[in-house]
Amino acid sequence: MYKKALKYVLPLILAFSILSLVLSGCGNSPDTSTPSPSPTENEQAAKLLAQNFIENSSTFKFDGIEGRVKFIEMKPSPISAYRSGIFVFDFQTAHPGHGDRTGLVLAQVITNHQAEITVNLENITIVSASCDNTWDMLDDKDLPVTIHGVVISGGDTTQPGGPLDAPRKFVYLVLTDEGYFINVSYTAYPPSPAGDAAREKITLDFYNGQIEVGQEITVRGTLDKASNTVIVAEQGDFITTAVRKTAVLGAVVSIEKDADKTGQTIYELLRDDGTFINISLSPDAAAAQSLYNQAVRVGDYMKAVGNYDRSTNTVRVDGPDDMIKTYDHRVKLGE
Repeated sequence: MYKKALKYVLPLILAFSILSLVLSGCGNSPDTSTPSPSPTENEQAAKLLAQNFIENSSTFKFDGIEGRVKFIEMKPSPISAYRSGIFVFDFQTAHPGHGDRTGLVLAQVITNHQAEITVNLENITIVSASCDNTWDMLDDKDLPVTIHGVVISGGDTTQPGGPLDAPRKFVYLVLTDEGYFINVSYTAYPPSPAGDAAREKITLDFYNGQIEVGQEITVRGTLDKASNTVIVAEQGDFITTAVRKTAVLGAVVSIEKDADKTGQTIYELLRDDGTFINISLSPDAAAAQSLYNQAVRVGDYMKAVGNYDRSTNTVRVDGPDDMIKTYDHRVKLGE
C-alpha cells in the first residue's frame, strides 16, 4: 500500500518543483544593480581618508614620525543633517607645535598629538579636522578659544592726536576664572565698506554700552601666544559683558567721604571671616538706603548689594537694584 502511494506522490512533487523553477525564472528579471556599500565599508573608507589627511597635513609633513600614526576610535558626531563620524588618531612629531614651523627655533622633543577628523559617511568627505583641540588642520591656524573672567583694566589704546576716522584698537586685561591674566583686544572701525565688513564678522554686547573695570566678560577669539592676547576679529568671535550683583555683610570700621574728589563715600567693612572689603556710594546713586540711625556710623553693621570690582576689592552701590542697609547688631544675609 505504501509503495503504491509513493508511485503517485513522487511524480507530483517533481512536477511542482519544476514548475516553481520556471515561474521564478520568468517572473523576476536578474538583479544587475551594484549593491550599495555597507556602513562598515563607508567607515573603513572614511578611516583611510582621515589617516591620509593626517599624513599629508602641514604638521605631519614638517616633522611627523613615520609609522607613528595610530587609530584610536571612531566617536559619534553631533551633526544631525547627515551620517558622520569623528575618527580619532594619535601621532608623533619630532618637535612641538603645529603646522609648518620653518624658521622657528624648536626644541628637539618628540611630541604626542591627537587629531580628531570628522568625516561625512554618506559622501566620504572631511567636514572638520583639529589637532590637540587647539589647531585647525583644514585652515592651518589656531582654533578659537573662549575665556571668562573679570575686567581688571584697559581701554582705547589709540594714540591721541590721530585721525578721528581711523580704526581704534581696544585692549583689556582680564583675570580669568582659572586665575591667570590674559589680554583681550578688538578694533572699532569707522563707517566704510571694509569697516562694515569687519564689524559684521564679530558680535559686541556690552553691559551699559561699554566695557568697564569689574564687569564679567566672556570672549571668543584667536589666541596670540606671543602677546598673550585673545584677538576678536574673525567670523563668529564675540565679546559679552555683564554685571553680577554681590551681597556683603560686615562691621563699618572706617568712613571716607568725598573720595577721589568725586563725592563718593567709601565704607570699609570688616567681614565675619576677618577680611576687609570696601563699599562705594556715589552722591547721585539710585540705590535704596535703609539706615537704622539715619546715618552710617563706625561700628554699624552693614549689608550692601552692588557690583563687585575685584581690582579694587570694592562693591559699588549705585544702581536701582543696589542697596545699603545698616543695623545695630550682627545679621545674616537672609535677614
